[in-house]
Amino acid sequence: MNLSNEDHAWIEYNIGRALAYKGEWEEARKYYDRAYDRMVKPEPPRTKDSFLVLHNISVILYQQRKYDNALEYYLTVLKIKKGFYRSGHIDIAKSLHNIGNVLQEQGDYSKALAPGHQIRYRIL
Repeated sequence: MNLSNEDHAWIEYNIGRALAYKGEWEEARKYYDRAYDRMVKPEPPRTKDSFLVLHNISVILYQQRKYDNALEYYLTVLKIKKGFYRSGHIDIAKSLHNIGNVLQEQGDYSKALAPGHQIRYRIL
């Protein structure tokens, strides 16, 4: 079987997902990192695909209570999505929601409300 680099990236991504569902976060992270590398190193990079991997890394970091790191990844995901979607798109809203959740966990309640307000104003 002749698999492309794109196939390998998705295979590693899905193995990472399976491991994450089992709670094997460190192992999942290894597969996500490899999938991400396969997506962004070739020319042209598959930036739009890569935000799925970065999102799942964010989820792992959030579950591990590594909120600063999770926030950094969620912000990166948001930046990528803004390059592909208009401001009122559901994927932008999901990212803002995730950022708000991290800020809430960090106890920064005033900042945690800001993404929700952005969602409301962009959609209405």
